Amino acid sequence: MIGIEFNAQDYADAQSWLEKIAVTIGSSEAWEDRLDRLGVAGVEYARSISPVVTGSYRESHMASVSGLILEIGIDPGAVNSRTGIAVSKYAGFVEEMHSVYGQTEDYVDRIAADVLESLAQEIDAI
Repeated sequence: MIGIEFNAQDYADAQSWLEKIAVTIGSSEAWEDRLDRLGVAGVEYARSISPVVTGSYRESHMASVSGLILEIGIDPGAVNSRTGIAVSKYAGFVEEMHSVYGQTEDYVDRIAADVLESLAQEIDAI
């Protein structure tokens, strides 16, 4: 996969927050909501720094959340609008040249602390 994987549980106090969430609201939906927000921000950032020839690569960035894992990467079904070639076929080359996902990972890491801290404050307020 060309892209990044972000595991919320890797962050400080993640496990204790999860336990508090489970006790307070009975699920980890709050985590998934925050990871969705991080995913949207990450995709927007990746698009903003992507090189553009046809726009297919830029538009192929997508995010998905599964439990505590956020993945941002290339939509496996994305096709170049001019050539008909799957974007995943050349995405590795683009990454080597422009480090879109390397930069996106740095960006997501920078904003993650604030997003996850807002969740902690909401939990503490309950």
